[in-house]
Formats: sequence, C-alpha cells, structure tokens
Amino acid sequence: MNSSLSLSTYILLGVRNLSRNPRRTSLTLIALVISVGALTFLLAFLNAYMNSMKENFVLSMNGHIQVYGENFKDTGLIDDYIKNSLIIEKFLHNSIYADKWTQRITTSGLASVARSTTSVAIIGVDPIREIEVSRLGTFIIDGQWLEADNRGVILGSSVADNLEVEINDKIVFMTQGPGGSFVSEAFRLRGILHSGIPDIDKTVALIAINPMQSWLGIEDGATEIVIIASSFEDVDFLVDDFKNEFGSSVDARAWYQENPLIQQMLGMQTAASSIMVFVVVALVLGQLINTMFMSLYDRIREFGVMEALGSQRLNLFSMLITESMIVVFIGGLIGYGVAYVAVLYTAKVGIDLSLFGDTLGSLYIDSVLRPSIDLNSTVLVFIAILITSIVAGLFPAWRATKLNPIDSMRQV
Repeated sequence: MNSSLSLSTYILLGVRNLSRNPRRTSLTLIALVISVGALTFLLAFLNAYMNSMKENFVLSMNGHIQVYGENFKDTGLIDDYIKNSLIIEKFLHNSIYADKWTQRITTSGLASVARSTTSVAIIGVDPIREIEVSRLGTFIIDGQWLEADNRGVILGSSVADNLEVEINDKIVFMTQGPGGSFVSEAFRLRGILHSGIPDIDKTVALIAINPMQSWLGIEDGATEIVIIASSFEDVDFLVDDFKNEFGSSVDARAWYQENPLIQQMLGMQTAASSIMVFVVVALVLGQLINTMFMSLYDRIREFGVMEALGSQRLNLFSMLITESMIVVFIGGLIGYGVAYVAVLYTAKVGIDLSLFGDTLGSLYIDSVLRPSIDLNSTVLVFIAILITSIVAGLFPAWRATKLNPIDSMRQV
C-alpha cells in the first residue's frame, strides 16, 4: 500500500466504515446533535440575557459613559460639579466615537408634602436631549414629560405612592446647595413614571435642568454628562480619549464601571460559556471515545491484514482520526442547524420570564428574552466541535498503531 493516502480516500474509507454499523453510528450522531444543539441554544440564551441587561442598563438612564467632575463621585457634593462642560461638549462634537449626550444635575434630598416626606434622588435633565439618550420619557404612565422652563417634576411610581400625590400637586424639595447651605424649592407634579427598575421607580425625581440650575445657583453647571457612544465597542476608546484630553480634571466612567454587579456578571459570562463548552465536550468525548474503541476492536483483524499487506501505521492512525472528525462534524452541523432554527423561532416569539419579573427588573433584564447567536458563540461552538473530533479519535487511533499484525490477524 502507498505510504500516504489522499484526503478524499480517507473520507471515503471513513464513510464506508461508519456505515458498516449504522445503529452505533446513529446513536452517536443523536448524542452529538442533542449536545451541540443544547450548547448552541444555551449560548444564544446567555447572549439574550446579557444583551438585555447591557441595553437596558445603558438606555434606561445610565448611558454608555458618564463624565463627572474630578471629585464628585467621591464626595457627592454639588460644589464638585463640572466647571468646563462647554469644552467637554465641544470635544464630544468632534469625537468619532460619541453619538449623543446630555447634561444632568444629580443630588440627593427630601421631597415633602403636607402629609409625608421621603428621600429622593433629585435629577435635573434637559427635557429635549434626555429623550435622545435614555428611555425615561417612554416610562411615563400618568401626566406628561417635562418642558425646558417648566417648574414641574416627574416622580418614580414608588415615590409618588409614598407621598400619596396626584398630578398638579405641589411638592417641596430640599437639598444641600453650594457651600453646604440647605436650599428648598416647590415644584408641581407633572408626571409619574414606571420603569420596572427599582433603582429608578423608588428614588427618582426629575426636574428640568434650567430651573434646577437657578434653584441651586450654579448657572450653566452640571454634575455629569451622559454619553451614548456609536457602539459598545467604541466605549473604551472614548474613555481613553477623555483621559488623554482632560487628564484627571474629569472622571470618565464606562457603563460597566457604574454597577459592580453588572461588571461581575459580565465577567461571569465568559466563565459560564467556557464551563458549558467544557461540560458538553466532556460528555460527548465519553460517548465518542467509547464508540471509536468499539469500532477499533471490531476491526482488529482488518487492521492486522492491512499492516501485513504493507499499510503504514500512519494510515491507520489517519483513518480513525478521519472517522472521528466525520461523525463529529456531521452531528455537530446538524445540532447547530436544529438549534439555529430554534433560536430563530424563540427570537420571534420570545421566552416569557415574567414570573421572575421583580428579580429581572432589579438586574435591568427584560421579562421576555429573545435568544440570538452571534459570531463569538458560533466560533465557540465550532471550536468545541473541532477539539472534540480530534481528541475523541486521538487515543483509539494511537492504540491502533500499537497493534501487532500477527496477533491482530488471529482475532476472530
């Protein structure tokens, strides 16, 4: 026999040998289809979970990037507001990574009516630009959105319930102004919002930024600038540009730095994907290695004859590796295809998790998830298929090269 066979020959021999025991091959393929299909769908579901959290966290209120005054996040004092906001806006206008942005003033305080008082996060927003960078305007369930110079306020639904107020009721707000003095001002309830996110519904009081600047006496100042980048991939580039342009005079933070829990969960996504791949590969390897060894022992006499006729042991090794790769790739492709169809269907109809609505809301996750397969998931699945196909055939193929031709031909 030739010392080396062509790839097409190995494939033809592999297909022939696999078809000699259709029952065993079919059971192996079924196991592969189920395993690869389950892995693909789980990765798609994990993508839906994480993408929903990322999108909602960014678009609900936080933006891709938040820029603060140098010490504002440490002190929380209004005195540490951004002094050079116009220069920052000019920088953003010239940046290829920035899409939209708006200024805010954020401070903590008290909201009071005749019958009750509650603590709130008082946020001054630009009514026009705010609806371009966040979904706050879409959360209104009663009343209307703010107007630029209107002395109105929008409350989170839980805040409104605690105060027992209705539209047009007067609410007095008290907070600490520049220099440490306490200042208060009255506003009329213009609207009530409900986002399903406890951090917003239980704390937020929105006021137009112009009246709030006048109330606090900080002219055109802002405590933060909220930015929507051109894409998630551009966020780190824009943060780096801020650091290079402004140094430590401003504090630019990416969205994933604003919530430690989300940052940890993003780190867990890679770990979870790797664990799922490892478990599936381990399960498939157990089944496949057993199948390959059974095939080897069924054909010991055949291999002995082949060696006696001059076939190189490398040919035997390559033959078994090829058989392993054929069965894994066929099963893997079918499994991926089945999962892909399932993902397309569930992406259309959604997976309803409303039973866990309260928990999901606190994590910025939609109650209806729509799985999606991205390039990274596809690459991960096919890397798993490739590794499995090689590793599964490696030991049986190596074992075949150690057979003694004379002893092998004596096998019945």
